[in-house]
This record gives sequence, C-alpha cells and structure tokens, in this order.
Amino acid sequence: MTFQIAILGLDIIGTSIGLSLGEYRDKVTRVGHDRDPDRAKQAQKLGAVDKIENNLIQAIDSCDLILLCEPIDESLEDLRHMASDLVETRYLFDIGGTKTQFNEVLHEVAPDFKHHVNLYLTVNPKYIEETSVSPEKAGADLFAGGLMFIATTPQSSSEAVELAETLAAMLKTGMVFTDPAELDGLRAGVEQLPEIMGTSLFRMIAHQPGWRETRRLTDRAFFSSVATQYLNSQGNQPASDYLYNRENLIRWINLLSAELSAVKQMLQDGEMDQLDKWQSEALQGLIALQSQRQTGDWEDLPRTQVDIPNWRERLGKLLGIKKKK
Repeated sequence: MTFQIAILGLDIIGTSIGLSLGEYRDKVTRVGHDRDPDRAKQAQKLGAVDKIENNLIQAIDSCDLILLCEPIDESLEDLRHMASDLVETRYLFDIGGTKTQFNEVLHEVAPDFKHHVNLYLTVNPKYIEETSVSPEKAGADLFAGGLMFIATTPQSSSEAVELAETLAAMLKTGMVFTDPAELDGLRAGVEQLPEIMGTSLFRMIAHQPGWRETRRLTDRAFFSSVATQYLNSQGNQPASDYLYNRENLIRWINLLSAELSAVKQMLQDGEMDQLDKWQSEALQGLIALQSQRQTGDWEDLPRTQVDIPNWRERLGKLLGIKKKK
C-alpha cells in the first residue's frame, strides 16, 4: 500500500513536486489534476504523475494528501467543491496565494477540518532566474536547497505538521515555521510588490508621449525591472490575490513611496554623496543577499535539515494515518 497524493495544478510548481516525489514511488502514488487537460497530459508525459484525473472529485477520491498548487481563485473554487471530502483521514496543503484568505474560506466550508497547514516554497538557487511557469521548465530539484515555509493555525493538527516536515525532506528543502498572517506580510513585500512595481513601471512609461520612440531603447535594465516573472507567467496569480492581501500591500507601497520621495529629494538637492551612499548600501545588501541565497546560510533564520533515512521510516509510519478513526 502506498501513500496517495493528489497534485491539483500542474504548472512548474505542481509538476516539479511530482518529479521530486517520483524518486519515492515505492512509498508514494501521484495523481495529477489540472483544468487544462493538455497540461495534465504534458505533466504525465514528463513522468511527474502516475496517472491523471480530469474530474476533481475523482482525483482526490482515494488520496491521503491533497496538494493545491493552483492560483488562489482556482484553489478557493476547488476548496468549496471538495469541502465534504475533507475528512479526518485526509490532509490538505495549499501552496501559493494569500493564506489568511484561504484559511477563512476553509473555516467557512469545513470548520472542523484540522489536518491542514499553509505552505510556501522557495526554489533552488540555480533556478532563481527562471521566470516561466510552464511544466516543461519543471525539475525534480526545483526546490532542493530552498526553503519550505510552514504556516500553522491553532487548528492545525500535529499529524499535519509532521507530514509537512516529511514532505520538506522529500523535496530536499529546509524548513521555516511561521503563521499565515506573517507569511502573507512577507510575501507581499518580496513577491507581490515587485509584480506591482514592474507592472506600474511599464504602464507609466508606455502611456507617455513619445513611447513609440522610447520603446526602441528598452534593454536589460528595463526588462529586468518590469516584473518579468509576472509577465512571463501571463498573470498566473490573479489580480484578486492583491485584494486578498491588500492591507500588507498598502503598507509596503507606503514604504516604497517614502523611499522614492527620499531619492527625489536627493536629486532635487543635488546630493551626489548621499546618492552614492544610497546606491552603495543597496549594492552591498544585494551582494550579501545573493551569497546567502546561493549558500542557504541565513545566519539568524532557522533551517532544518532532515536525514534521508529518517524520513523514509517516518513516511512508512504515516501510511497508517488514513486508517485512524
């Protein structure tokens, strides 16, 4: 008997998770589901899933763990459809999207369900510049050397947390424990704000008189700043995700506005030394960040490593969870 995992959403995230789990087919059976049947077939062809189910309920029918790897609106819609199937012997992890919004809907449709935690994954440093979300860009090592943020609520069961730790070990990623509200705040600053900045920059420049000539000058500086991840993914996360996390985003936008105002003042005053210092400090910070991101040495950030032999035994024990009454 194997531990059956339903992977809902087969873009680069879901497909890469499936490829990673393929190493442990003696313990795990992978069932894939995607709203785009062609993408599901592509993921299966890549070996990311053992079988595909086009029907959502059939996809989760015999599963022990549901991994929601979809954009937030799709995740919420699927959550409502499968609410009655969230039983005591099943686990649910959501990846991506605003966590407090997801948890609010989960509590609404399945208030007694305990086997759930929110997850957020960072990628292997070698994939840091990959912007496509296509399954063909997936890799079994996409998350190796990255971090899994595990956000728990007071309702999260200890079994769900233990299973999340096991999944982190299988993906060969470190772990950081947090809560959903904190995770939403952090994500607003490092994921959503850059998307909004890039989109705003493009819209502002493209709507100026003379754009027909200006566009000919666009080069690396421009394209590295206009939210290439957002544009290449064709808006994989819907705009509604900004609204779900608007309080955090507004706070970050206010901080950005203050920073830009300070730069504007330095320019108006002709403060060359201050501008040099401003630029130098940012450069040094980025160099340090790049080094930390490559090595995974975050100094003050807890990072848990799990020995491979240990989690294999742990997963074997978890196979009995679904029989619990």
